[in-house]
Amino acid sequence: MIKLIRTLSAKTEDQVRKQLLTELIQDGELNAQNQERLIAKYVVPFVVNKTKYLSITNFIKTIAVGMLLFATWGIITKIVKKTWRLFASIPLYVYLFLAFTVSVTGLVAPKTYSKSQSDWVAITCTFTTLMVVGATFGAYNTQLEPILKKIFRLGIPRELIANFWLIVYFASIALYYQSQIIGFFAIVSLSSLTSFSLIYVPGTLFLHFKNEMLPIVVIAHSLELLIYMGLKLTNNFPEAFSVFKFGVEYYASIALGTGLLVGASPFYSHMKYTVPYALFFIILTAGFLAVHFLGGIKVPGSVLTCFCFLTILEWFGYIGFRGGMIVGCIVSAAGLFGAARLIEKHSDFILAK
Repeated sequence: MIKLIRTLSAKTEDQVRKQLLTELIQDGELNAQNQERLIAKYVVPFVVNKTKYLSITNFIKTIAVGMLLFATWGIITKIVKKTWRLFASIPLYVYLFLAFTVSVTGLVAPKTYSKSQSDWVAITCTFTTLMVVGATFGAYNTQLEPILKKIFRLGIPRELIANFWLIVYFASIALYYQSQIIGFFAIVSLSSLTSFSLIYVPGTLFLHFKNEMLPIVVIAHSLELLIYMGLKLTNNFPEAFSVFKFGVEYYASIALGTGLLVGASPFYSHMKYTVPYALFFIILTAGFLAVHFLGGIKVPGSVLTCFCFLTILEWFGYIGFRGGMIVGCIVSAAGLFGAARLIEKHSDFILAK
């Protein structure tokens, strides 16, 4: 059939009809009663369209347009340059104001642009508004910095102030539109208060936080998850706050697991309290697993178990290599093989929803 379609342009309608009928009948795909109806529906319009666009008159028109463009190329170039100078002469703040107006309009009244896709318009404008604000600060940083210093005289780092207002911004929009996407970014901003960030570039995923912020990363995300699970288990979790569910269960769990993985790692001997972190890791993982099986909140337990298992593998390798290269390789190989077998048998647990 593909070969037949590729050769349609080189055949007349009768030839196409004959070849199509022959091949379909030979393949047993078409009975005699449907031949004419299917040919009229699928073959003839295709041939007509091919003839319509690949005609000699259209070829002549194309040549004529090309010659006209060649003859007027100098004039077109001058018009483009003058138009560019005109747009370039307009002050940057005019473009920023127009972009801000368009974006805020889409955020506040998304149905202005599209009634059927208003939710996606609002989500898009949520981020474009931030982009415009960021571009404004980048372009007029010198002029805005003295004003900001007068407003914020508390000695609070800029990152904390920015993340605080991002939390307010994303959370308000998420609650208003009941958007889980925006709610997820509200939780991301909340985690950023502890310096934790997750950055993805093609082929690499970075989990980052400042070393001195490790206790805050662990404590803050532990409390966040414990409060969330406590409210869910006691049926006191507000339904409107469900927009933050995926952010808390996934992002906060990953942040907590990363912090505990670093804190309990034997390879960070320069960091204090490795053993307390390890004990806290085990206790917290056991508690989250209990909630996983008994309370129905599965994601935090699954995520934390994966990080706990990585920590165990680290300790296997650390202890093994202290006994020599051969012992270390054997112990590490056994640990990795066991991990692979567990993943094969319990992948549904790891990918819990």
